[in-house]
Amino acid sequence: MKLKKNIKINIYEVIADYKVKTENSPFIAILQFAEENGGKVDSYTLQSGLLAPLSEKACGNLLKRLAKMGYFEKIKTIGKIDLSSLNMGTRRTQTVIQPTSKDFYRLTELGYESAQKNEFYEQRNGLLKLYVAEGFNFIEQKIVKIKEYNYDPDKHKLPNNMVSNLEKLQDSQNIIKLKNDSFILDKFEPKCKILDNETEQLTLNANKDNSIIKILDFEDIENYTKQDIVELLLKNKYKNNYLPDYQILKVDFDENNLQFQRNIEIDKPQINTTIFNSITIPNIKVSPKIYNDAELWHSALLKQQINKYFLSDKEFVEFSNKIADKFELYASQLQNITTRDEFANKLNDKTDFYKKAKLETINYLSY
Repeated sequence: MKLKKNIKINIYEVIADYKVKTENSPFIAILQFAEENGGKVDSYTLQSGLLAPLSEKACGNLLKRLAKMGYFEKIKTIGKIDLSSLNMGTRRTQTVIQPTSKDFYRLTELGYESAQKNEFYEQRNGLLKLYVAEGFNFIEQKIVKIKEYNYDPDKHKLPNNMVSNLEKLQDSQNIIKLKNDSFILDKFEPKCKILDNETEQLTLNANKDNSIIKILDFEDIENYTKQDIVELLLKNKYKNNYLPDYQILKVDFDENNLQFQRNIEIDKPQINTTIFNSITIPNIKVSPKIYNDAELWHSALLKQQINKYFLSDKEFVEFSNKIADKFELYASQLQNITTRDEFANKLNDKTDFYKKAKLETINYLSY
């Protein structure tokens, strides 16, 4: 089941400090080491517990670099530090008391997430083209595509003041996840270039387990199953006439449509506050709204499906009850609702002559 909606996309060029996810970065080991040790580390513990070939000063420089990139925040600790309480993973330092002042570094939210997900983001600076979805709240992420360009400071002078909706997208803790890359936008320069806008189609493809949302390079999974969306759309349109426990839609009796499964058209399918393009939901079970409609519906089906001669009253009642079983909400009430003679007396229209004859055959055979 697929829902579609056209979305306005504004396109901008910005010069930015940003990060891009890289594979197999050696910095991941430092972040994971810090996480294993309570989220806090200094140059001494890093050198002695993980990076012994490097000098302590080099380890300190690595921590400063990672802090500048947003993975750590620096906290100053003064006094003696008991290192025996720190878990060094597979190695433990032999020095218990370190009588010195140290700059300790504590993992930020980004640092914890990178350690846990085994992901690292490389720092870059350059020209980006951003595709930003406007006036659309169904997905939280507004940037649905990013292009990196070779950046020449002498050639790229952007003419417009930074617009407010772009300023809000600067967030060193927010990861923008796209189909092929993930970005973090740390800081924009104060000028931008406003390019064109275009209309792109967002699709929500629902299956039995979840829904996959796509627009340009953005792709995400929502917890809505196909049945969740069917129920939501039918309840939005038909209110209490849709019974989710039975997965049945109650409808008025229509002698021209006696089907128990129908294709239901939804003009403005809505999820939360988002209205999608019209859609037809196939194979929805339907039922009469009230018992009186059920009687009329049952009678119309009896008349429609009489295509043989009935040679006993019992045979007709079995035929009638078999049709009654199709009425999930009223099956028991429609059992034994009419006899062969009673129903034959209802067939008084000229077009009913042959159907009535099939019901009355047994009467002639008894003479």
